[in-house]
Amino acid sequence: MKKGFTLIELLVVVLIIGMLAAAAVPQYEKAVMKARFARMLPAMNAYKNAEESYYMANGNYTHDLTQMDFSFNQCSLYNDVLYCDDYFFIDPKTNGTEYAVGLYYCPNQKWSQCMEQYDFIYKIWFDNSVTPGKRECIGRTAKGINFCNSIQ
Repeated sequence: MKKGFTLIELLVVVLIIGMLAAAAVPQYEKAVMKARFARMLPAMNAYKNAEESYYMANGNYTHDLTQMDFSFNQCSLYNDVLYCDDYFFIDPKTNGTEYAVGLYYCPNQKWSQCMEQYDFIYKIWFDNSVTPGKRECIGRTAKGINFCNSIQ
């Protein structure tokens, strides 16, 4: 009597492992995206608080980070936006009637590409805006829409 596995048995095992991996990978990607997002929320809140302090002192909001008391350790300044962890851009919206800070999820992209290829935007509205304190997530891609639905 020979000991071993038949080709069919090996194919069944490989098929089962493939099915498990296919189910696990999207959940893993969503968990990683949520963890990255959770790391950025304190930076967004700090940015919003710095804008509110600037508003109280000057009567208007600014997009000039050098004018505010704000520390952005995990981010680097790129023009008037912050680039953080190779995944996010933090962009102030302080023009017209839109007073909010937006977090764009754009893995490994430049700001010029991100404006057209982001997965989602998460916004926190400033206290002196049309919707004070409102938070919203706007998904653009299927991945971004699924993410936004999972955090609401």
